[in-house]
Amino acid sequence: VMVAALCAMPPRLTAQPASSKSTIKVVLVSGGASGLSAGETDSFFSNLQGKLSQFSALSVFLKADFAKGLNKEDRAALEKCVDVGCVQSIAGKAGFQRVLLCRITKKNSRYQFQSDEFDVKKSQKLSEVTDNAVCASAGDVDLFIRGVAIRVGQTVTHDTSVPESLQESKSDL
Repeated sequence: VMVAALCAMPPRLTAQPASSKSTIKVVLVSGGASGLSAGETDSFFSNLQGKLSQFSALSVFLKADFAKGLNKEDRAALEKCVDVGCVQSIAGKAGFQRVLLCRITKKNSRYQFQSDEFDVKKSQKLSEVTDNAVCASAGDVDLFIRGVAIRVGQTVTHDTSVPESLQESKSDL
């Protein structure tokens, strides 16, 4: 009878420890692309957003996805934004903490990436990441995006750990 009573009782729920870090909501904005087609630009920023989102401390939205969550007035204002201050203001109202303004340039097989991180409440730049690579294949471009995402993710979160999914295998590259 005792065993039946114990088995019939619901299991005791154990409290999960609270996350030590809160999620930083980030809007990723293209500050321009040179030398890439519209499709290449979209692909680059989508891949970057996906890789940045692998950092558990970041919740990253592309500008188009960010706009979908805004009310009609703010969406119209975002479409007219010509500077980062305007995007910061709208992002702050929507509960975001950071704006990442990113530029990508491709000349032949040389890529240059630059991002500037802004807090939505401060006009000064918080951080900057610049990276260059020569990419001879789509795989090289993917490795470049992964490297950029790691540097940007570590900079924004102020954490040196890299998500396991972004870590490279130990091969002779």
